[in-house]
Amino acid sequence: MKSTVYIKEVNELNYNILMIGGGPEIVDLLHSLEEEEIYNIYCVSEIPMPKLNGIRKNIIVKFSNWKNTVDTINDINVKFDTLICSDEAMTHIADEIANELKLPPISHLNSAPFRFKDRMRVICESHNIKTPKYKILHNYSDSNKLETWDYPLIVKPTSFLSSIGVKKVDTFQELQQRTSMLLNLKFPIYVNNKIYELGDLYNLENRVLVEEYIQGNEFSIESLIFNGEYIPLGITKKIVNEDSFSDEVGHIFPAKIEKEIEEKILNWSEKLHKVLLLNNIATHTEFRINETGIYLMEIGARIGGDKISKLMMYSFLQHFSYFKEYINIRLGIEPLKPEFNTKYTGIAFIKIPPKLYGKIYNGVNLPMNSIKSTVLEKEFTMEEGDVLPNPSNWSNERIGYVILQNANYEILEKDIKHIIKNSIFL
Repeated sequence: MKSTVYIKEVNELNYNILMIGGGPEIVDLLHSLEEEEIYNIYCVSEIPMPKLNGIRKNIIVKFSNWKNTVDTINDINVKFDTLICSDEAMTHIADEIANELKLPPISHLNSAPFRFKDRMRVICESHNIKTPKYKILHNYSDSNKLETWDYPLIVKPTSFLSSIGVKKVDTFQELQQRTSMLLNLKFPIYVNNKIYELGDLYNLENRVLVEEYIQGNEFSIESLIFNGEYIPLGITKKIVNEDSFSDEVGHIFPAKIEKEIEEKILNWSEKLHKVLLLNNIATHTEFRINETGIYLMEIGARIGGDKISKLMMYSFLQHFSYFKEYINIRLGIEPLKPEFNTKYTGIAFIKIPPKLYGKIYNGVNLPMNSIKSTVLEKEFTMEEGDVLPNPSNWSNERIGYVILQNANYEILEKDIKHIIKNSIFL
C-alpha cells in the first residue's frame, strides 16, 4: 500500500491552511494577512479563483465527485494544520471535508443547519430559542395553507446564501407568485466567461421557507467560540429598507444599546452558540428584537460580510484583525479580546435605483458637503461606461460604499442615512 509523504512548508513555525471556497470576503481576508508570513493558504474550489497574493496554490475540484475531491486534496501532499471557510454557501461542504481529513470540525453536530434554514429552525425550536413562525413549502400547492395567515410575510429559499431571493410579500396572490419562482430558482454566476449555477454547484435544495414578518430593530452579533468559551466581540446595528425587508443599506459598529438589553442579547446568543456545539469558529448571527423577545433570523458559522470586519478593525483600540483571530482559533490559538476605542464606525452602501437597472453607468454624486463624520474609505466597483446589473431575484444592486467614523453615534447614523438617501446617479 502506497504511503502518503506530507511536506511541512518552509519551517515548522509555519501553518498550512486549507481554505474551502472563496466568497466575497476573500480579498479582505488575504489583505489582513499581508504582513504575516506564517500562513500557507491552499484554496480548494469548483470555481477558478483569481490570482491573489497570499494563496500558495489553487486547486479546482468538482464537489459532486466526492471521492475525487478528497483524493485531490490528499494528493497535495501537505499536512494541513486546520481548515477555514469564508464562503457561506460552502460551510456544510467545508465541515464534511474537515471530518474526512480529521481536521477540526466547524461543529460537533451535523453542519447542514448552517446551510439549510429550515433545519436550523428545528434545532432552535427544540431548545426554546425564538424564531419567526414559519412553514416549509415543498411544492406550489403547499402555499394554499398560508391564505389565512396574517400579512405581510417573508418568503425565502431554504438554502441559498445571504439575501438571495428573500422578499416581503403583502398579499396571498403575491406569495403564490413568489413561491412559484423560488421553487424553480436558478442562480447563474459568471466567472471567466463561464456560467456556473449556484444550486448545482453547492448541492442546494429548491424549497421555500415562509415566515411571519417580525417588527423591530435588526442587529447582528459577531462572535468567537474558543475551546467551548463564548466570546462576543460586538453587536452591529443594521440600517434596513423595510419596504423590501432584506435590503440592508448600512451598518454601524458597535450598536448603541441600553445595557440591560445588551445583557439579554449576550445571554441569548451564548445559549444559541452552546446549543449548536460550535467548535473554534467565528460566527455572524442576525436577529430582531421587540417587546415580545429576541428572534433569530439567521446564523452563519463564518465571519460576517458587508465589510463588518473593517468596521470592527476601525472601532477597536488594537489593530484588530477579525480574520487573523478566526484563523488562530481554528489553529487552537487563544484569540485577542479587543477593546472599543470610543468611536463608532459605519458604512453606507451605494445602491442602483430600479429605474436604472440595465442602463449605462455614468457615475454618482455623493452628498459629502454636509457630512460631519470622518470618511475612512470610499470605493466603487464599477467604472463609467459599464452596464449596471439588472437584479431580478437576487441582491447585486450595490456598486459602492462609504465607511465613516464618529464619536457621536447619532451624528454618524444621520450621516449614513443622508448618503443613502441623497446619492444621485448621473
